Amino acid sequence: MEAVIKLYISTHKPTHIPQHKLLVPLQIGTSLNAPLPNMLHDNVGDNISAKNKIYCELTGQYWVWKHEQADYYGFFHYRRYFSFVKEELPYRILDYPDDATLHELGYDA
Repeated sequence: MEAVIKLYISTHKPTHIPQHKLLVPLQIGTSLNAPLPNMLHDNVGDNISAKNKIYCELTGQYWVWKHEQADYYGFFHYRRYFSFVKEELPYRILDYPDDATLHELGYDA
């Protein structure tokens, strides 16, 4: 049986999220802003979205804890992607992540 891995990309503003089976876009602080299309929102069900100004990305982590199921969870900032290839840093800061960048970071390995 294959493990379920979900890597949540936390964002508070419109951004490009590359299409990949591991990546799950999650808007944080949704109760303080207009909902963004095509992503999960941290203001549904049991949530602390309204406290985003104090807790930042933790509002998204709280929401995932209460609502999502996976064997492994990961959380990224919308511009910082974990690298699966050996590099100096375990992540790369990207202005506009795309499918080619995911390939360079080892997401298709």
